Amino acid sequence: MKTLGIYVATTALLLLALALGYFAMDWRSPDFAGYRRVALVVAVAVALLIVLAAVVAFLRGRTGRWHRGASGLALLAGVIAAAALGQVIVMEGRFQWMRYTVLNSDPATLEALGQHFIVGYRNREEVSVLGQRKAVAGFFITHHNVGGMDESAIRQEIHWLRSTLPAQDAHPMWIATDQEGGGVSRLSPPLPRQPALGRVLEEQAPGSTIESASLAYGRRQGEGLASLGVNLNLSPVVDIDHQVDNPADRFTRISTRALSDDPAVVTEAAGAYCQGLAAFGVQCTLKHFPGIGRVFHDTHVERAVLSESPDQLRESDWLPFLRLAGSGPPPWIMLSHVILAQVDPDRPVSTSTPVVQGLLRDQWSFQGVLITDDFCMRAIHDAPGGVGQATVDALNAGVDIILISFDPDQYYLAMYALLQADREGKLDWDVLRRSKQRLMSSGSLEG
Repeated sequence: MKTLGIYVATTALLLLALALGYFAMDWRSPDFAGYRRVALVVAVAVALLIVLAAVVAFLRGRTGRWHRGASGLALLAGVIAAAALGQVIVMEGRFQWMRYTVLNSDPATLEALGQHFIVGYRNREEVSVLGQRKAVAGFFITHHNVGGMDESAIRQEIHWLRSTLPAQDAHPMWIATDQEGGGVSRLSPPLPRQPALGRVLEEQAPGSTIESASLAYGRRQGEGLASLGVNLNLSPVVDIDHQVDNPADRFTRISTRALSDDPAVVTEAAGAYCQGLAAFGVQCTLKHFPGIGRVFHDTHVERAVLSESPDQLRESDWLPFLRLAGSGPPPWIMLSHVILAQVDPDRPVSTSTPVVQGLLRDQWSFQGVLITDDFCMRAIHDAPGGVGQATVDALNAGVDIILISFDPDQYYLAMYALLQADREGKLDWDVLRRSKQRLMSSGSLEG
């Protein structure tokens, strides 16, 4: 019985070591953003305990006090734990080196490249560091920044955010959030929670029109956001509702956020909604190009492909983008991370030159701002080259803003890759100069 207990204990030790090894391979992924520091301390402590237990077991096996098979299992656990600890230390060291390199790079280059980033944050110290170096164009705020704050406290927080970034003539400073209404309402509370716009349109009062209901909705939302100091809203969703149901989709859930299954309704509602935001100096963002209402897989967690042809999409999913992009001041367009297979089968839309330059800039003549969806998603993180290569590809393609909202650490990987690409002559500065002009022009709404 005692021997059985020893085998159970050493097997459990081995399983723990294997779990630690799995964690060590991926512990700097965005999945651990919210508790990475705690995870690091725990991982180091657990690894050392496993190694210590393995040494004790090995010594007892040598003296005959333990069965040698159990001692061997414990020794294997110790070796795996030591390797995992080494992996964690190497990855942390590599990240800190990248961060150091970025923060000590040429200030003019860092500022020039930084204007292409809007980042989230999880501690104020990092905000100050990036702001003082003019290393970003703005900040993304959400529950983990301002959760529990009242409106006055959020105003103070945003005022502080603005104060960290010295005045810049080259581009405005953006304070961004996701305030669609319904299930995606990052600043409610304290802002009043609005039902999803699609639901409002379904239940609109007699005599109300799509335009008037959407305009009123946008004005109410814009007034609330502007009162806090937000000038960029990553809304509205203009994906067409194709009733695609993926039970494993915990994040995107387009059917619960789409305005309608009718492209004409979506176009009219989104246009009026953007007017409502603009009345209070808040920039709207049409998302998620090329339209992900048909997409089954969720780019938050995996690769996703849109297989329909451009001709099919032009008749439905692209209508809101096409019509709104050509009316009045161009809205911003958010690029998703799906692969538009019949245009570029190899890269996500957000990093694709054939899509960004070939389709949007050349064929559509769209000269508004293109912002990516969050680069912390698995569809980007797990792609060849990861966040760094994706950032280089996106900016070279003609994307204007890289959004890194969930895990701010990914910013340093992205910027390090840009600086390295610049040193190697792999950045297209002509494309970046045109992007700078678009960003300067886009500041007209900023109040």
